[in-house]
Amino acid sequence: EQLNLSQEELAGLMTVPVARIEAWENGEKTPNLLQIPFLCSALQLTYEAFFGVRPRRGRIHRIRLRVPSYQVSYLPIMCNHTIHCYRTKKGLTQKQLADACEVSEMLVQKWEAGTAIPKLDMIPVICDSLGIRIWMFFE
Repeated sequence: EQLNLSQEELAGLMTVPVARIEAWENGEKTPNLLQIPFLCSALQLTYEAFFGVRPRRGRIHRIRLRVPSYQVSYLPIMCNHTIHCYRTKKGLTQKQLADACEVSEMLVQKWEAGTAIPKLDMIPVICDSLGIRIWMFFE
């Protein structure tokens, strides 16, 4: 609305059906990880603005997002590679990353194996723990 874009125009920019835009706006569905870069570009948002990230006491914390944070079925191709590469580049074990993200080590193992995908509200937390900017997660 702030950009004076209709749902039809946004759908056209993203090459998705208008029904998908409606479902996102109504909170019925959540964009998947592969759609986030296109959505941010179409809405002229940074990833930090999309995720509503604000540093607090020098650390990124989970915060309420403008998108529902329930688990949805994303395509795991991107995140398992990204998490593994940046974790090993930083010299962290899966346990250390799990502790930094306040999740189980088993969950980090599943993220890296591609058998589980982080919820949207975890993306800023993971990026902060890996010492990367959110846009780097989507490279």
